[in-house]
Amino acid sequence: MKTVKRLAPEEIPVLTELYRYNDEKATTERNARTVENGEKAVFVVFAGGRPEGELHALFDGDEILAKRGCRAYFCDFRVRSESRGKGFGKLLLSGALDMFEKDGYREFTVGIEAGNARAAHLFGSLGFDVPLPEKSDKKHIFLLKKV
Repeated sequence: MKTVKRLAPEEIPVLTELYRYNDEKATTERNARTVENGEKAVFVVFAGGRPEGELHALFDGDEILAKRGCRAYFCDFRVRSESRGKGFGKLLLSGALDMFEKDGYREFTVGIEAGNARAAHLFGSLGFDVPLPEKSDKKHIFLLKKV
């Protein structure tokens, strides 16, 4: 069974099962602190209790990308390589969008690498279809979804 969960600060260490950080302890502590402080949210998709992918959402910073209570910026989106193409990414993103919409968020942004057709297709299929030229460059494309 696949489920999407928004992690509490004490659950952040599960991310080390998905990604090998250079400084695991410092990164885990920083992620837990930013979740606890309300600076970001971290979502994980699980299958049979095993984490298959993660997605982070920021609420503050550059107002084009994020604005607390209105617009969330999705970043650090990854799915285990052996689990790609099995619906985990779409489920993870859809679950996060649903949770944010229930909290009153109506706009979402994401940055993808230019030329990443797979990411462009996934985000486009979920309504990220407005380009943000003021943020995009030759390496990255930023997209907006409005609900």
